[in-house]
Amino acid sequence: MDSNQSIGSQDRAIKIAQIAADFESTSEAILLGAKEKASEVYPEIGDLDSQQLGEQVSSIERRINDLRKRIDRKRQVVEMAAANFETTKSEINNALAWVKMKSEWLEVKVCSKIKKKVYFNGPILLFSIKEAP
Repeated sequence: MDSNQSIGSQDRAIKIAQIAADFESTSEAILLGAKEKASEVYPEIGDLDSQQLGEQVSSIERRINDLRKRIDRKRQVVEMAAANFETTKSEINNALAWVKMKSEWLEVKVCSKIKKKVYFNGPILLFSIKEAP
């Protein structure tokens, strides 16, 4: 998902939600299955093997928790990026509105006081601004 730059933040959020839902629905079943198999095998193996089996089950639990945290962090990053995008978009729109307002003000105030004459002299365009009476 990181390598695909053409996906928008909305699509990324949807994909992360799907991945999280799939992970949550399957991770508990995988962990439960591993614990059940381990409990069936414990009576049949020795102390060293049971210790190793316990470590493997713990390793599975840690990996599932790590994946859960990674998915949650990715979701938070996408949500923050979408929020920052909206904030930046709003600030740009506010700046554009301010520039438009100021340019309209300049047109009304300044242009009413000056008279423009434009002369074309060959390839060079000359401007002459004179005060209106």
